[in-house]
Amino acid sequence: MLLSIMPLPIWGIIVFVLLAGTLLILRIDPRQRMRSDLPYAPKSHFYSNEERKFLAALMRAVGNEYLILGKVSIANIVQISKGLSLKTKMSAFQQIAGQQVDFILCDRRTSRILAVITLLDPIKPDPNAALIDSVFMSIQLPLLRFRKSEHYNVGDLHWSLTRSLLPPDKKAFAQNALA
Repeated sequence: MLLSIMPLPIWGIIVFVLLAGTLLILRIDPRQRMRSDLPYAPKSHFYSNEERKFLAALMRAVGNEYLILGKVSIANIVQISKGLSLKTKMSAFQQIAGQQVDFILCDRRTSRILAVITLLDPIKPDPNAALIDSVFMSIQLPLLRFRKSEHYNVGDLHWSLTRSLLPPDKKAFAQNALA
């Protein structure tokens, strides 16, 4: 009865709109529909303002000589020694799990880690600083700490990095040259 009241072209338009709407809904990726249910949102920036300023100065200080990686998990830098009990390995891993350093310097050709860099917050000291110090001291990887600042002196950064990356026999020479 309703068919006889409305002309055929209007029914065609209604059916087309309903089919197009259904197809559009079905085309939406189910993962995208689920994302709205998750409690996550993207961060606006990967680095904080202080980290961005330091990274810019660090890049100028090292040029293309080194590869700089940021926000690196300590678990990606060190490995647990072999030959330990499972309990000891788990305990050692739990101590470093969730810990990260601000930057690492790597050899550009081999990706060998040459130094680790953390930025010190003068207002909020890192409660894990002693653990981080002992971890990197035990694997003999230079750990450099720089105070967070509004401005960084590229020459000072270059000098600190060069000095820390010198082999031990050349460090004594560099130290004597300053005296």
